[in-house]
Parts: sequence; C-alpha cells; structure tokens
Amino acid sequence: MKVEVLDTGIGIPAGTQATLFEPYAQADAGTTRKYGGSGLGLAIVKRLSDAMAGDISFESELGKGTCFTLYLPLTEAAANEKHEHHEATFLLPKLDIHVVDDNAVNRIVLAKILEKDDHNVVAVTNGTEAVEYASNNDLDLILMDIQMPEMDGLTATQTIRASAIRNANIPVIAMSANFAKTDRSNAGMNGFVSKPFRYEELVSEINYSLQGEKPFLLV
Repeated sequence: MKVEVLDTGIGIPAGTQATLFEPYAQADAGTTRKYGGSGLGLAIVKRLSDAMAGDISFESELGKGTCFTLYLPLTEAAANEKHEHHEATFLLPKLDIHVVDDNAVNRIVLAKILEKDDHNVVAVTNGTEAVEYASNNDLDLILMDIQMPEMDGLTATQTIRASAIRNANIPVIAMSANFAKTDRSNAGMNGFVSKPFRYEELVSEINYSLQGEKPFLLV
C-alpha cells in the first residue's frame, strides 16, 4: 500500500530535515506556540511504519510545501480473520463525553469509536472551547489533550475546576504523549492515557475515573 500526503505549507528547511523523524523535532520553533502540537507525530508514524516493515520518506521545498510518502507491505486478511475495532468489550454505561483535541484526525477517529459503543460525543479543538462548552452543557466525562493552541489542557482543566459551573467536578482524563503525573494531579485531572493508546486502555481509564475501579471484561 502506498499513501501520499501533500501540503502547500511553509516547507521544511534543509537544516532540519535530517532530524524530522526524531521526537519533539519541528520545522519551526514557533510552531507549538502558533499552531499547537508537540513534534511527536512524525516520530510516532516512523516507529509504526518500521514496526510494520514499511518505509516513510518526504520531499519538501521552502515556501511551496511538502509531500510525505508511506509504503506498507500489507495484504488483505481472510474473511474469518477480520474483527471489530476491539476484541474485548468493557461494561460502561452510555456517557455524554467531551473530546478536546487540536488534531482533526484524532477527534474524528476517537469520536467514531466512542459513538460505535453508543456514547454521545461532542468534540472541540482547544481549551477555550472546552471551557465554554463545559460551562453550558451537562457532561459525564472530558477527554482532554494537553498541548493545544489558544488554551492548553492543563489551563482548561484548572479553569473548569475553579469556575462555579455545572461541571466543576467532572472527571477529566488527560491524553498526551509527554505528560508528568504530578502535572495532571496539580491540574485536578482524574486519569491519563499515553498517546498512542489502545481503545481498551482508554475504556479502562474511563471506568476507573468514574467509579474508582477497573472495569469488568467480557470475553
């Protein structure tokens, strides 16, 4: 399988191309402040590609954009080998869940998976929108990304906790690839999953945050 992703952005300077797939590497030092992101996305993609015996490369021109090409040696599974998005189902009630993540792909994928298990999901792109939504709507849970533009996840959680709003005590689960336990505790977060995570890990953390115990596993 071959996948190409082409953009018309700022391009990648020649001096940073050699380290582009290393953790926390970014083409522009101001990118995090302006656009969000931690510089982990390409490093994760590279590791996943290597684990699947694939290859990822790119071509870039300053001021014109970049084209990433991913090759994966995939074969179609036999009909009896195909399965659903998770093999085990955990006992969770139907929940009203607020997903907060600046990455559009993350929001869409997570919302689809949660909705497939009959949860109601509303997704927004940053902490400012999360605070506004939590101030005006009843929720059971917030899944909060940490590094986002405008207002990060830590600040958003602290703002929700400090405000006299209906969701001041709502369980909040942090989603991040680089986040210290003390940081999330100080922010008043109830749980944490490390990106990239398996769906079963997320559901287990949701149940723990809601009930203080690990979920039952139906096999």
